[in-house]
Amino acid sequence: FTIGPTVNITELWYLKKLNYTYIPEENGVRIDTLNGFTRATTYTTGASLSTRIYGTFQMKPGKKVQAIRHTIIPTVSFGYTPDFTTEKFDYFQDVQVDSLGNRQLLSRYNGFVFGSPTQGNSGSIGFSLQNTVEMKVKKSDTSSTSKKVHILRNLGVSTSYNLIADSFNLANIRIVATTSILDNLIDFNAGFTIDPYIYELVGPIDENGRVSQRRVNKFAWNNGQGLGSLASANFSLNTRLDPQTLR
Repeated sequence: FTIGPTVNITELWYLKKLNYTYIPEENGVRIDTLNGFTRATTYTTGASLSTRIYGTFQMKPGKKVQAIRHTIIPTVSFGYTPDFTTEKFDYFQDVQVDSLGNRQLLSRYNGFVFGSPTQGNSGSIGFSLQNTVEMKVKKSDTSSTSKKVHILRNLGVSTSYNLIADSFNLANIRIVATTSILDNLIDFNAGFTIDPYIYELVGPIDENGRVSQRRVNKFAWNNGQGLGSLASANFSLNTRLDPQTLR
């Protein structure tokens, strides 16, 4: 078992920050620039736990393929990010924005070159499962030496669950697959993103045949819709054309 604690700290240094003031006579917000050194520190903490599970299938003696090994790597991780919009950090300002009394959190570093701290906190548990399948084969029928060949470099599934969010706690499910063909001459990569929540129709179909949908906080597998809906997919082929590879 491997345990990995992590702490990530981001430090932003600026020579100015913004200050917001609501002006009733203009029904708008005035933005002033306050010069002087200012810093914004954000951090995330977390830990991960992983292990490796091996399964080996030995082939009969005399075969070119000597063995096949399947490796499974399950990982569970936890990450926490506090809410940096609270008053003690002074990274955001709670400002009235109109005559109706509506208020909004505005960043004191909005539009700055190195960015601004983000809003909201999160406490999530991540899950991932990686699979690798390899073959041990003889280099030739007369050779006593062998080499390792990847059948499947990785078949991975990952997602996370936000413990703090009030809805849509489960993140999209990501599936990736990578392998090599023609003795590592070509690398094949594929990726799929699955949305685990259902969508409901909103309103009738328009004259162009389009419909409006809204995401609902219900899992697809609880409504007979399988794992979810396909949100995106990507495929790629990579090759290396050099004398050593071609030989």
